[in-house]
Amino acid sequence: NDGTTGNVTNAGNFTNNGTTGNVTNTWVFTNNGTTGNVTNSGTFFNNSGGSTGTVANTGTFTNSYGATTGAVTNSGTFTNGGTTGNVTNNSGGSFTNNATGRTGTVANNSGATFDNYGTVSTVTNGGTFNNYSTGTTGNVTSSGTFANSGTTGAFTNTGSLDNSGTVASLTNSGTVTNTGTVTGSTNNTSGTINNDGTMHVVTNGGTFNNNATGTTGNFTNTGTLNNAGVVAGLTNSGTANNSGTTGDWTNSGIIANTGTMGNGTNDTGASFTNDSTVGSVANAGTFANNSGATAGAFDNSGSLTNSGTLASLTNTGTADNSGTVSGIVTNTSGTLTNSGTTGDWTNAGTINNSGTMGNGTNDGTMTNGGTVGSVTNTGTMDNNGGTTGDRKSVV
Repeated sequence: NDGTTGNVTNAGNFTNNGTTGNVTNTWVFTNNGTTGNVTNSGTFFNNSGGSTGTVANTGTFTNSYGATTGAVTNSGTFTNGGTTGNVTNNSGGSFTNNATGRTGTVANNSGATFDNYGTVSTVTNGGTFNNYSTGTTGNVTSSGTFANSGTTGAFTNTGSLDNSGTVASLTNSGTVTNTGTVTGSTNNTSGTINNDGTMHVVTNGGTFNNNATGTTGNFTNTGTLNNAGVVAGLTNSGTANNSGTTGDWTNSGIIANTGTMGNGTNDTGASFTNDSTVGSVANAGTFANNSGATAGAFDNSGSLTNSGTLASLTNTGTADNSGTVSGIVTNTSGTLTNSGTTGDWTNAGTINNSGTMGNGTNDGTMTNGGTVGSVTNTGTMDNNGGTTGDRKSVV
């Protein structure tokens, strides 16, 4: 056809270089011109310069570079190198959008497969969607399986996402494996994320595994965090297990550290177990600094058990030291039980010593069964079988 026809029903071979009405094709239709809406269960070639209305495809449809279609409903095989309107890809449908391909909004339904090498507008995915390295999509809502090595907009996942590309931001209640980059915020409401790539700010209410090569920005955790990589900073009210590196932290939950952590605050009711290295600590909760572990300057108003090493100690709570406080101990109003080693000390609370302490000033109550250096005493001191250096009592 080089002219103009009305509607066409084709069960043979039809080539259109002109204009037709709506087309129903069950065999082979080649379009170089303009058609109305197309219903295809055969083979349809829409070549460069060709234009169709809407397409309902259960057969094989090829939309070449330079060709255009209206909205597409597909449950057959559709290959696009041109431009289409919105796409609905139904169960059994296979849609390939090549590098030159452009589509409108895509609904990729359960049982359907969409392979994207080109450009797609927003995506709703309940099937299988593969966004390859040259592929770009707008925002995505996925309850199916999505593999991204290209670029997507904001991503909401309740299914399974495997990202080795770039995602603008992520909201997850499904399962995510990330070896790529999430440039914006990540909100893991109740799902599981395994991160070997790079994520920006993270809020986690589910399970987040930050593996050895994983990096995140500041992290707010109300769920479970397992960190073997790098976390910039941590606010925790859930459970956090750190074997990697974490920056400064605030804890109102549970932290177990076998890695390296920065300066932090352990709030009332919180628990922190340290088997490695932390910076300075302000503790109002429960803190165990175990044998071989190291903490910086320690301000305790809660409960402290130390069998490792502290840089210094200021205590208004309860402290049990069987390790080493290498610097000064200031026990302003709390209780310190020492069977380890400390530097010089000042006491206005209660000290029970069976270890070794440096020189000190006692304005409170001290019982010594160990060794202390020189003492200036204005309080109550019971040297119960212990050893002191020079002792001066001031009345």
